[in-house]
Order: sequence, then C-alpha cells, then structure tokens
Amino acid sequence: MPRYEFAVIVATGKKPSQEKILAWDPDTLFLTHFGPVHGARQHMQAMFENMSEWSRIVRRLLADATLDDAGRQKRFTDEAALILRQRVGESEAEGYMRAGGLNYSYQGLARYWRKRTI
Repeated sequence: MPRYEFAVIVATGKKPSQEKILAWDPDTLFLTHFGPVHGARQHMQAMFENMSEWSRIVRRLLADATLDDAGRQKRFTDEAALILRQRVGESEAEGYMRAGGLNYSYQGLARYWRKRTI
C-alpha cells in the first residue's frame, strides 16, 4: 500500500518561512480552484518571486501621493496582468485573473504593507 505524506498550510497567524516550506520538498501541491500541480518546488519558487515582485509594485504605488487608492489598485492590476501574460501566456493569465482577481491581491498586499513602514 502506498504511503502518502502531506502538509496542510492554513492561515493561523504563524507562517513557516519560504526555506522551511521548500525544505519539505513536496512533489505535488493541491491548489484550491486549480487542482493538483506537480513540480511543487518550481511552482512555489515562482509564487514567492511573484509575491516579492508584486509587493515591490504595491509599496511603490502606496508611496505615490499623487494616486488615490482606486488609482493604485488600477495601476497594480494593469502591471500584474502584464507580468502574468509575459510569464505564462494570455490564456493561462486570463484563467488566473478570473479565478483569483488581481484586485484582491492588491487589497491584501496593500493592507499588509500599510501595517508596516513603506
């Protein structure tokens, strides 16, 4: 009988570091709305890189006093959509944007970075 090992990451207020997650060396991720993804290490590394890049964009936009929050969100979604299209192509980017909503990514990252020094 095959042996299955798994870990579930949930929002608990405590988050494991990127290094710790990658040290688990998972084979497959089961992503809500998207299903299983093989090549978990590459997927997670890309996710961490995207979050860092999107955080830089949000921090830059939050520091721009000439924009209101609606303008910041619009600029973020435009920039993030362009990055997604360049990385994964039009079809996959559109699927991601439909399922995830880049406006929610902006809102979450903006809330996070507003609580910290810009």
